[in-house]
Amino acid sequence: MDIPVNLAQNIVKTIESNIGYHINFMNRNGVIIASSDPSRIGDIHEVSVIVMRTKREFITTAEMTYEHSREGIDLPVEVDQEIIGTIGITGKVAAVKLFGPIIKSMSELLIKNYLSDNERHYLVERERLLVEHLLFSSNIQLTPDEKKDWLI
Repeated sequence: MDIPVNLAQNIVKTIESNIGYHINFMNRNGVIIASSDPSRIGDIHEVSVIVMRTKREFITTAEMTYEHSREGIDLPVEVDQEIIGTIGITGKVAAVKLFGPIIKSMSELLIKNYLSDNERHYLVERERLLVEHLLFSSNIQLTPDEKKDWLI
């Protein structure tokens, strides 16, 4: 599953507004697709690639030099036992490490909620199309008034 960019950006905005630290969301390829620092969008986040490969959180300290990565913590984001990307929080490790599990859980919950809403919309639309098909493509002859009653 590829996470929609608008969903990733909403997650970033929601989390940043609650904790006050810069947040980045990276896709499966380690590309920053959403960030509270728009200048970083589109960069390859080297630590994200490591997190995707190891499937574990990664703490970057000030002494480390990874391209497009800053001091903070990055974590895998999982949905249905599949890692769909990573989320990172920028800041002094002692301060942001506590937020790691929270931003991971919050991201996963927001994604699951999005998927659940989409599934509900899909099922409603499928039922609507089925009813239309049955009403207008079958051999059953209904008057226009009867058709209106079925569509309401």
